[in-house]
Amino acid sequence: MRIPTGLLLLASILVPSFVTTTRAWGYLRLNTGDPVVLADLSRADSAGIQFYLNNSVVPGASSSLSGKSVKVITSDSDPTSSVKAALASWRAVTTANINLLPLLPTTTGVDSQDLKNVVAIAQDATTFSVLNGVLALTVNTFATGTGTIGTLHVVPGSIIDSDIILNPSFTFSTNGTASVDLQSVLTHELGHSLGANHTGVLGATMFQRAALNQRGLSIDDVTFLNVAYPKTTGGAVLGQISGTITVTGGGAAAYPLITVFEAGSGAVLGGLGSVDGTYSLQVPPGSYLVYAEPFGIVQAGNLYFTQAQANAATKFQAAMLGGVATPTPVLVTAGTTATASIAVNAGSTTLQLQNAAFGAAGGAGDVLSFPSVSGPVLVASGKTVDMVFFGAGLDATLTDANFKVFGQGISVAAGSVRADPRILPIGGLTLMRVTLNIAARTTQGLASIFITKGANSLALSGVVVMGTPAPAFTLGGVVNGASFGSVGVVAPGEIVTIFGSNVGPLNLITADFSSLGVFSKNTGDTRVLFDGVPASMIYSFGPQTTVAVPYSVAGQQNTSIVVEYQGLASTPISVPVRVAAPGLFLGLAAGQAVAFNGDNKTINSAATPEVRGTGVVVLFLTGEG
Repeated sequence: MRIPTGLLLLASILVPSFVTTTRAWGYLRLNTGDPVVLADLSRADSAGIQFYLNNSVVPGASSSLSGKSVKVITSDSDPTSSVKAALASWRAVTTANINLLPLLPTTTGVDSQDLKNVVAIAQDATTFSVLNGVLALTVNTFATGTGTIGTLHVVPGSIIDSDIILNPSFTFSTNGTASVDLQSVLTHELGHSLGANHTGVLGATMFQRAALNQRGLSIDDVTFLNVAYPKTTGGAVLGQISGTITVTGGGAAAYPLITVFEAGSGAVLGGLGSVDGTYSLQVPPGSYLVYAEPFGIVQAGNLYFTQAQANAATKFQAAMLGGVATPTPVLVTAGTTATASIAVNAGSTTLQLQNAAFGAAGGAGDVLSFPSVSGPVLVASGKTVDMVFFGAGLDATLTDANFKVFGQGISVAAGSVRADPRILPIGGLTLMRVTLNIAARTTQGLASIFITKGANSLALSGVVVMGTPAPAFTLGGVVNGASFGSVGVVAPGEIVTIFGSNVGPLNLITADFSSLGVFSKNTGDTRVLFDGVPASMIYSFGPQTTVAVPYSVAGQQNTSIVVEYQGLASTPISVPVRVAAPGLFLGLAAGQAVAFNGDNKTINSAATPEVRGTGVVVLFLTGEG
């Protein structure tokens, strides 16, 4: 319905997403931006938030608004399931007082004042013009006064309408066939609709550049919900870290970014100080390392500062409580406030980490390409690797004492900070290496880098995303999914099971075909590629995953299989292709095939045999080609 005029003043904030290639998390809150009545944004309808999916968001949806014809949703995608899954990620936080209702369809487009939360593709030139090159945009409409709107009681900052607009300049997919993952973008945008700002933690769901492989939440996103929507009973147990960031000999550090790291849980959370350098951050109980850093990769504009606020932000050297060599832990207990005040040195750092990649531990000259560090970098856990990097001020004078990494289960190998002998075609920069020992993990985690050189320092919060160990399997692990025979070969259309390590999530995830009536090609953040073509997923979990071989392998002698889990890929395995590789589905009894008697309802067994010579037995097989 329309909001009646004259009741309350309303304001809208446009919250965009950008694009990157890894995953992320952390929390800062959106606010009204009104210096007179400054309030954090939160949902007025938190007891029952209803989102709708516009009927234009369908497989194969196309648009010409950008000036050229673009397939906005790939034809083999399932956008409805992706929106539902993104909602489910936030709904799963049972310690917060919030309720996201099941998704409903609608023909309604975006309207910032109709009290209807709609996910839609931009449909007109006016809406398209505000997207300004971002992947998606959340338009939050909130109250600036106290009263009633419709059936909602509102106070300043109460969100009453959130529309998520997809940019028709980009192609989205739900199974990895396009570079922009729809579910990841929607998970990020739903965070905005709940009142989450972007964050100073690079490896965060709410980092300014929406992660393409981030579909789930971490403790940091959960903490945002617990703070913004506390339960009166049965909620999260939290404590608080407060303090003041001052510039040595120069008063307060205005608008410092605050990062805290808890070694036991591996939690990394981000906060923001005020113009007078004070801050307060609610966190789960634990022992935290605390540091402050200035705006760098994350700029004031990414957090929706006014120009005056951005101009006031202090330039200073990043500093850790107690010093980077011997940081001071801060113990936080439930319901109490711990103090962590830090003095920083004035001036802009001369250090800059520009590009980074990973190579063989102790190696040299083996890394040939270096992605720009404008967001987090993903590396598999459970191994020792070299981080190979370069940037302004980073040279062969660096030693272990200058390079520190903070994260759960990650450490710098002694004496490993060194120059790589390879000559860079970039004047004056040295290619540097550091060997990192990364313990195996069952979930993703973050690590932060802290580099010092003389009076200069550089902090990169949550820049390293430590994934689970990369998937691994062998040729002998590829078998017929019915009989577990036909080892090491595949046939077109055959259901095959791949046995290995980390070839899927910890818990069993079965096929999702609720919207399209076809199997998804991405289940439990797992994909299986045959010569780059994603296969239809049957089920997936850690030691095994089962898929249907694409018919595109027909006529080939071999096919290259790659398993991906949470953005990490296995080594390609070449598997011979056969015209057929049949196998019967087997039951629980040894040697017993799954079979029905002729009545199509009685399971054939020794106790319930079919009549010889007159009956029919129905068998099930795969791999017929």
